[in-house]
Amino acid sequence: MGTGRQQMLWLMMADIVVAVHVTYVAIVVVGLAAILVGSAAQWRWVRNFCFRAAHLAMILLVCAEVLVGTTCPLTRLENTLRLRGGQTGYASPFAFVRAVRAMFGGVIAVAGGQSDGWALWAAQALGCDLGYMGTRFIATAEANAAPAYKDMIVASELDDIHLTSAFSGLPTNMMRKSMTAQGLDPADFGLGPPQFAMEALSGSAPAGPRRYRDIWSAGHSASGVRDVPAVAQVVDRLAREYELARAASAARLAAGRG
Repeated sequence: MGTGRQQMLWLMMADIVVAVHVTYVAIVVVGLAAILVGSAAQWRWVRNFCFRAAHLAMILLVCAEVLVGTTCPLTRLENTLRLRGGQTGYASPFAFVRAVRAMFGGVIAVAGGQSDGWALWAAQALGCDLGYMGTRFIATAEANAAPAYKDMIVASELDDIHLTSAFSGLPTNMMRKSMTAQGLDPADFGLGPPQFAMEALSGSAPAGPRRYRDIWSAGHSASGVRDVPAVAQVVDRLAREYELARAASAARLAAGRG
């Protein structure tokens, strides 16, 4: 089988894994809703022992993954297959959104690199319906994150974000400063086999640097975070910036520069 066909096979397998993953999540979520509604409506099938046992086992498996701190095996398998198929597992939002919009007319949400209303307007202009922000809301007064974590996000620039698979088994953006603070050289932690066992990073192993507790994650949007305000202040600011971006685009179009 030629290289092109091999890559296509790997990517098809990755798509199958995605379908299985989505089905798993749907069963957990829809199943729970069915149990709650069915109990009130006295549906007999929601009391079926096999169904309830299987549903409970699926929920417990997810809980166990969270408690242990491991990545979902299906996610790891998908990324491995995509790497074998010549993909990184992650695509530029510009290319990805346009490719999805060409075949899908539903709601699209995009994440990554967004810290202000200008980015949200750009995402909408690209064809998205929603923008998803993570790093911006870590650095808020209400966020349950260590003050030092929030301050490090505020102090970080683009080059302070380091991509590595060493701490989770998957490519993850981590903050260089949090690594060096633990005596780790970011140059030693790139893409490839994990450098630490999962137990050493999240389990009951002897004291040492732990991922997410001592080694912190943040996206490139950290470069746009400059304070730690309340969530309400962030939302108000995003709304103002969004309207400014819309007005700037309208002005460019009116001037014939769009």
